[in-house]
Amino acid sequence: MPFDSSKRDPIVTDALEFQKLSSEAFGLQRKREDAALEFQVPELQWPEAVRTQRQGQTVQGVPIPARPMLSIPSLAQPIQGVYNQWANAHYGVQIHPQSHDADDDTAEIMQGLYRAIEVDSRAYIGRGWGFDRGLKAGFGAYRVDVVYDEATDDPDDLKIVIKRILRQASVYWDPFAVEPDFCDQRRNLIVSFISRADFKREHPEASVSTMNSDDLLDMQSQMPNWARLNSSGERESGQLKWYDAANDTVCVAEFFYTEWVEEDLPAGSQRPKRKKPVIKWAKINAVEVLDSRTWNGDYIPIIPVIGSELQPFDAERRWQGMIEPNADSARLLNYEVSNAVETDALRPKAPFIGFVGQFKTNQAQWQLANVRNLPYLEADPVMVGGQLAPLPKRNETSVDLSSSIALIQLARESIQTGTNVVDATALEAMAKRRVAKDTIGAMQDGNAMSQSHFLQNMADITMTYEAKVVCNLIPKIYDRPGRVAQVLGENNDRREVMLNAPFVVNPKTKRPMQVPQGVGIQPLKAEPKNYDLTKGKYGQVISIGKSYKTRAMQGSDALGEIIKGIPETAMPLLPIWLRFQDFPGHEEAEQVMKKLQPPQLQAPEDGEEETIETVRTQRDQAAATVEQLSKVTQEQQKVIETDQIKAQAEMQKAQISAQVDVQKAQLDNETKLAIARMNADVELQIAAEKTRAEQARTLADASTKAALQDDQQRHEHGEKALDRHHDTAQLAQQTELAEAQAESQFGREAASSEMEHAHGMESQSQSETAAAEQAERAAKAKATPTNGASA
Repeated sequence: MPFDSSKRDPIVTDALEFQKLSSEAFGLQRKREDAALEFQVPELQWPEAVRTQRQGQTVQGVPIPARPMLSIPSLAQPIQGVYNQWANAHYGVQIHPQSHDADDDTAEIMQGLYRAIEVDSRAYIGRGWGFDRGLKAGFGAYRVDVVYDEATDDPDDLKIVIKRILRQASVYWDPFAVEPDFCDQRRNLIVSFISRADFKREHPEASVSTMNSDDLLDMQSQMPNWARLNSSGERESGQLKWYDAANDTVCVAEFFYTEWVEEDLPAGSQRPKRKKPVIKWAKINAVEVLDSRTWNGDYIPIIPVIGSELQPFDAERRWQGMIEPNADSARLLNYEVSNAVETDALRPKAPFIGFVGQFKTNQAQWQLANVRNLPYLEADPVMVGGQLAPLPKRNETSVDLSSSIALIQLARESIQTGTNVVDATALEAMAKRRVAKDTIGAMQDGNAMSQSHFLQNMADITMTYEAKVVCNLIPKIYDRPGRVAQVLGENNDRREVMLNAPFVVNPKTKRPMQVPQGVGIQPLKAEPKNYDLTKGKYGQVISIGKSYKTRAMQGSDALGEIIKGIPETAMPLLPIWLRFQDFPGHEEAEQVMKKLQPPQLQAPEDGEEETIETVRTQRDQAAATVEQLSKVTQEQQKVIETDQIKAQAEMQKAQISAQVDVQKAQLDNETKLAIARMNADVELQIAAEKTRAEQARTLADASTKAALQDDQQRHEHGEKALDRHHDTAQLAQQTELAEAQAESQFGREAASSEMEHAHGMESQSQSETAAAEQAERAAKAKATPTNGASA
């Protein structure tokens, strides 16, 4: 009987409406993603219209072969290069306490549990599959799921796994989410096909399981139409395909949706009640709900992988990978390489040309002359102007491929510009042109940095949301008190811990052992530990670094260099160096080297418990060591004090000696200044005496000259001067007497000056001697204090 659509479950109806809404919102984005992924196949890089034009044809009954369509995988190397960067990177999830009831030890256990989840569920497969699609098409996805843990004692225990989604286009996202990681989405749908036989085995009670092929096709015909966008961007109607008759498969979907419930407030709270979201999960087919439950976490566990999100300029959101913006450059390379090959293939081959009779007439050969190398061509004789026309000739000029070569180089440069990845050959050529310090390795590191936004989006968007989902699930999935779980250390070393209950390590089995409630700790056991994951809130930080294997190799090399450079560090560092090796027997060698370590460097084995006696012995040894150190310190303090007294005495002696030297220097300088002043005064006095003597001599000369002039005048006048002869003679005698008196006075004054100078020099020498003796007495008085105090 026909399928009655009114019997469809309301949740299924909501899922169908949501799929229609999501398909309309992301229709063009899905088509761009499909076109980018189709570009991975070399032969599909040529548009369908171009492929049709280049196919083989038949013209006038003559078959013309297809034109060459070469496809160069020019984008494969840049994409693989960025993917290798991601594969060699290490995304560390650092968990830290946020609330007052959270602690660092529990955060470390949660981080170790997270590492174990990553390793056990092979998270790199799901992440890598999603990253590959996001890198190529701009958008990918993987999921966090919860399954039963078969490795524990309790069959109801669950565990968290990180899994890939094979067909990531089957994920329908909430168009109303605005965050880049879709953490605020309220609905999500994942569809997949399984065989009808598997569906019947897993869901024997489902109504679809009782339907035959005709009933399923009838149900398919009654499925609601939903709008989608064609290649031109126009809306068109289609049908949801819930049954594939060709493959006899049934579509099954997982539907995450949100219900809002009022929160419970404590008594006396004044805050108004609010509705909080609760995530629901349902497994459905086209008719009914196969399974449903409340999801354990607070977030929808579908993790998006973002390539590059473009700034919106209309109602549509767009994401791009590396293929879409570089597809035209890759097509240009394909076109020009094919054109160059085709042009070179059509190069004239200089066939043999003769008259009819030498070769048989064959028109088809002339038609194929430009596409095939023919052994000969026939030409019919033609009369022109009564004369036989010359034979046809080929254009023997060489084919010019310069334009194609230039366009090929332009296409390669465009691909490198669009992908921001330079191929290894170009890097090597650039390195040869640069200075020696710019090595190829350094240039490759810079080349990797140009694509860091893909890796950064993986950390900031994808891994951050994954950590939020996983850390929100851990306290709710690993909540059973006394559950034993494996945690992974930073060096990938495993150990077992007990969760949500106090425990100690059994010294025999080396496994966690729960401490009974209400019973005191045994005297010989260490203090119990308790990692309660249900208390406190924890935050997450994502860091990008190198993979563990790369870091281990670099650490091994660094330790090896230290051991070579400082041989005395070999004994304590060799066990650590051996731990990071991977050659056969490195673990046994590490254990041997540990046993050869000095006692103070030997740590207790894993799981070994310290007894109270051991603790007391260590305490007594520590006390004795402290006492010995105190004695040694006191003796050293006394020695230091004695040395300090000696040093102070030497310092005071040096200070006194320095002061005496300074005072002696000052007295010497003062004495020298006094002598200099006295010499200057004596010289001034001598100069003054000489000046006065010169003045007297000058006056005498002037008098003598005047007397001679008078004598001359008397002689000239003759008799007129005779009456005054007596007066002139008397004047001459007086002048001679004055000169003698002047010379006598000058001699007496000079002798007196010399006596005064000698007396001054003797007084100066006595002053200098007295000053020196006084300075020496003052220095001796300061150097030998009488009251015991320092000078």
